[in-house]
Amino acid sequence: YCAHRGKLPRIIEELAASAEFFARFVSNLKRKIESRQLEDAQIYRDLVTEGLFEKAAAGTPLSAFRFAAETLVLANHQGDIDAGRAASDRAERLFPRARSGDVSLCADFLNYRLVARHNEYRFDPEFSNEFSRLLELLESRHRLQCAVGCPTDTVLARLYGTIAQNYGFCGPAHLAGTVRYARKAMGAFGAGEVPEYRGDALRQHAYMTCAFLDAGDHPRARESLFAFLDTGDWRQVEKLRDENRLSVWHHAALARFFADTADRDRGPAYLKWASPSREVFKDRQHPRQLWSFNLGRIALGLSRPGSAAERFRESVHLCLEKETRPTICVMALLPLSGLWQIGRLETEELSETFSAVRAAARRLNTEHFRAVLDSEPEEIPGGYRILIQAESGRRCNESVTKS
Repeated sequence: YCAHRGKLPRIIEELAASAEFFARFVSNLKRKIESRQLEDAQIYRDLVTEGLFEKAAAGTPLSAFRFAAETLVLANHQGDIDAGRAASDRAERLFPRARSGDVSLCADFLNYRLVARHNEYRFDPEFSNEFSRLLELLESRHRLQCAVGCPTDTVLARLYGTIAQNYGFCGPAHLAGTVRYARKAMGAFGAGEVPEYRGDALRQHAYMTCAFLDAGDHPRARESLFAFLDTGDWRQVEKLRDENRLSVWHHAALARFFADTADRDRGPAYLKWASPSREVFKDRQHPRQLWSFNLGRIALGLSRPGSAAERFRESVHLCLEKETRPTICVMALLPLSGLWQIGRLETEELSETFSAVRAAARRLNTEHFRAVLDSEPEEIPGGYRILIQAESGRRCNESVTKS
């Protein structure tokens, strides 16, 4: 804290000059991020100026690479696109030197960078030669581990999980890629047989659930949803729900499933259970805006426009609260389209929201949002359809990752 206030600059200079001390510093930063103490982690990050980073890179390049990679994780968690790009640039400059020192660390960085690209709505089914070569190396190492009885490799598993998400974001044409890599991730996480990684293995089913829903394969989506919830039937799901044993990600997946399948047996019951007064989410963070949007879709499917409008409007407000997080802000296009569909979208509301969304879109992949940036607010169907299609996989996926 004192160093952050400028009272102990010499300590920070010495920190950057010492391989041992800087390595400890980066480890402390990593612990802050993993425990979600993000404000503290930001203080750690800001202590290292560009000059100090270059000094550390010259003397202890591997620790400097770790620092850049961890600050990319921090930026991903915070939805800070600009900080993420800066961290990625720093790490990429040191990547060749890091590759000769720690392959697993390099794999983690490529994972974090892929997540950062997802946050910018950059979805590409093709990977660079650098990425592919490192993946092949990790897979070769994993085969050797399996041969001696150790099938678990969390570094490779996390990378597989993000690759599965990537294919999911690329749409139904890449369903096979999503399924393939989600299953690979489960295997590398121990196939559910390692208690410490069971939750990580089950999470891969969430990605497959979304991909199956995108492809309109509702039976397989239901099968994956049950696997994600670690249950066998709807009765067990309802029991877990009533006992408050479902996570926010479980609820996000359930709402998405009921909205997409128009389940008239369980959708109405879930909508009734998820009353506006029920505290499913303890805060207003992601993915609450998507949960609210899908509740609106459920209500719309049940011909309850009043309830749908209430949920859509809540989702819009949640998205706009994240103007500094453009990845989430642009999601306001989804509930806006719902309000337009039921004729509940006011002209002033449309103008203000569309302006905020456009500003956010300009900070992301502008080609992805070209239809939005080139259209006027009144051209709602054409302007929104592109995001609705591209966003469908993200509705229950984590944008900032454990994968």
